[in-house]
Amino acid sequence: MKSLFKTTYFRMSFIALLVSALCIVILSLSVYYQARNILIVQNDQAIFNQVNTISMLPIDKMIQALNNRLTNDYRQVFYGGVFDSTGEYIAGNITTEPPRNEYSIKPYRARIAGIPNEIRMVRKELANGDVLYFGVYIKLISEMKLIIFTATLTCLAFMSLGAGIIGVIRSVKTVRDLMDIQEITRVISQGDFRQRIHNMTGNNEIDTLVEHINIMLEDIEKLTGEIYAINKNISHNLFSPLIRLRGVISEISQLAAINTGKKEQEVLSIAESEIEMILKRFSALQRISSIESRTKYSGMSFFHLSELKNDIEEIFEPYSVETGTKFEVLDSDGFIYADKGLLFEAIFNLVENSFKYCPSGSIITLIFSSSKNKTNIVVQDNGNGITDENYLDIINRYSRADGGYDVSGTGIGLSIVSSVARLHGFELQIENLNPGLKVALIAENSNYRPSV
Repeated sequence: MKSLFKTTYFRMSFIALLVSALCIVILSLSVYYQARNILIVQNDQAIFNQVNTISMLPIDKMIQALNNRLTNDYRQVFYGGVFDSTGEYIAGNITTEPPRNEYSIKPYRARIAGIPNEIRMVRKELANGDVLYFGVYIKLISEMKLIIFTATLTCLAFMSLGAGIIGVIRSVKTVRDLMDIQEITRVISQGDFRQRIHNMTGNNEIDTLVEHINIMLEDIEKLTGEIYAINKNISHNLFSPLIRLRGVISEISQLAAINTGKKEQEVLSIAESEIEMILKRFSALQRISSIESRTKYSGMSFFHLSELKNDIEEIFEPYSVETGTKFEVLDSDGFIYADKGLLFEAIFNLVENSFKYCPSGSIITLIFSSSKNKTNIVVQDNGNGITDENYLDIINRYSRADGGYDVSGTGIGLSIVSSVARLHGFELQIENLNPGLKVALIAENSNYRPSV
């Protein structure tokens, strides 16, 4: 619901409703007060004429005319009374003398005991000293007030209902469109530049934004494809000569083993090792590029975690015996939606790094834990860990943890693992245990099968 309040349609509908309601209230008040003033003027004139007509009659006929006027008042809006100079009641339906006004010839508002409504009153002193009071309750004003008030409330209610329905309908569509855009951009942010945002067919600013975003995505996809093609060509063009160079150096080493001394053989051995390292780096870079160029969710399926456990144990158990390192695998009964081959490669990389950098006698643990909507794959060891300087750099390409070990490596670090995690939408967490290192792949909503 909070998202609706943030949309332009809802805010504009709310502002339009407030402005319209204010205009209607002002209009209603204006109509009411103008009509009220007209009615008061007309009734004041009628009251004044009535009083003048009655007061011109002799006292007995005046009282009779007053009583007839009050008796024949079927609407019960006329009030009158005659009082002597001392305020004693003489005739009429007003039995208590009203408060005297300083202006005896002008109508004024008065409240009289026993009469629930405020009336317009005229007071006139007669020649014999008596006082004539005559007033009218302008019932039409109250009726008009009720009609205008009811009509205004009804109009405001229908306006609020209409504006609310229109605002909510348009806002819900806008929020739904924005959520669709957010979902697609989330997929795009993970590297799938083939995605496009569909046209919202609303002929509004969102469609214009979508059009520009799609144009930008086309350009990014084109540039990314060109970069991938260039990297592939460079790797291929360098990879082949290096393979041939390795073959040549290998032949030279074999010949030199007969005709040269130990120093020359060591130099050739170093050269051969360096070329082998370069080839491994090229292979790793090609693998990373291949992973990152894949479409998200392609080649993925549901499989049981025990399948990964069995494959990993089969590979590393002999290596554990050979190196004197204890290797434990803790699994749970759960499924995961992923590319089995790539996930196996990522776990293999993590476990291999632990074996590579942990001294003999260390303990390496691979943990599979699965809950309702979350799967954790954790590789941890109790080795020497990494330094604080290397903590933020170990997933960068060509970065290696400087653990002081005499261990060869490609320098690719956790780049392949990071690429696999990005492709799957997994979270990669690295924690320095001091001693030891903990690397976790966290799969949120791992039982979710996407529709794309």
